[in-house]
Amino acid sequence: MATEKEKLHPTNFLPSEEIFHLAKRIAKKEKALLDATIGKLAKSIEQVGSSAIPGAVGKMDVDFAVRVERKNFEKVVDSLLSMYTPWKKNTLWNKDFAVFSSTKECPIDVMVVVIDTPYDYFHTVRDYLRDNPSILKEYNTLKKQHQGSSYEDYRSAKNAFFRKIWKDVTSSS
Repeated sequence: MATEKEKLHPTNFLPSEEIFHLAKRIAKKEKALLDATIGKLAKSIEQVGSSAIPGAVGKMDVDFAVRVERKNFEKVVDSLLSMYTPWKKNTLWNKDFAVFSSTKECPIDVMVVVIDTPYDYFHTVRDYLRDNPSILKEYNTLKKQHQGSSYEDYRSAKNAFFRKIWKDVTSSS
């Protein structure tokens, strides 16, 4: 069942040219804020997701992966609690992964991941889609096919797509 956030974040996809420059501006501002707050604790703070991939169809949201060493995970999570709303804390969070959200100029999600854990893949997926235009085209087609569909239907199709390409994604890093 979709959460309230997911209900407010519909499968309304926009062409890359409509969102890329706006998302880039928003991401630059948000990254500066993240750098100032947790930059010394994070190994990297990277924009990920569709808005970080030229040519990708997206939902006009901005996602970040904050990659941290295990020793800094709790410090980073505690620091972000004053800036963002914890998302799915009771279902997704664990000792290696936490996710926060905000709606400023657009929906913003910040995933905090411990490096070299199963959750440390967002940057790898972004890079794989950037480097493989035919796979990006296939992913864009999937999104267009789910324009206006339920969040559950889109999420199911998206998960199946990534299961299909996962071996190639992980071997490319």
